[in-house]
Amino acid sequence: SFYSVHTPLIAREDLRQKYAAKAERLKLGAKEHFGPEEQIWNVKAQRQVRILQDHAVYAAMVEAMDLAVGKVLDKLDALGLTDDTIVVFTSDNGGLSTSEGSPTSNLPLRGGKGWLYEGGIREPFVIRAPGVTKAGSTCAAPVISTDFYPTILDVLGKPLRSEQHLDGVSLKPL
Repeated sequence: SFYSVHTPLIAREDLRQKYAAKAERLKLGAKEHFGPEEQIWNVKAQRQVRILQDHAVYAAMVEAMDLAVGKVLDKLDALGLTDDTIVVFTSDNGGLSTSEGSPTSNLPLRGGKGWLYEGGIREPFVIRAPGVTKAGSTCAAPVISTDFYPTILDVLGKPLRSEQHLDGVSLKPL
């Protein structure tokens, strides 16, 4: 389990510099970073939301997490456990993007962490289940975390007991 990407925003300096340099190369500093919320959504309140994804520390944190996930996967390979291990990557909420001056944006989705709009509830769900999922495959079907338990039981060939997962269904057919 990873805590990143999360506040407080703190990143490795080498990665922060990498993304600050990238923003400079792309001349992002000359562009407007924030804009009125109503340009995206039909709302009455005017807040300034991030419209340009250029926060070097945030980007560095994303890459650091990606590298760490890679290390876990490499270790599973080195230990010969890859074919016997289900790997799940997901989150508990959408990104932090609902306050003025936020480091990132969920655009074009509305809202973010703490909101029931799609920006607050849409999250990544990546699963690697040997013999079940195909590398590189994607699925656009919406899923919810209550589906995880019955899915893992189904992948393992274990019985699904309705008293243990009243609201979930197996995602294995997807």
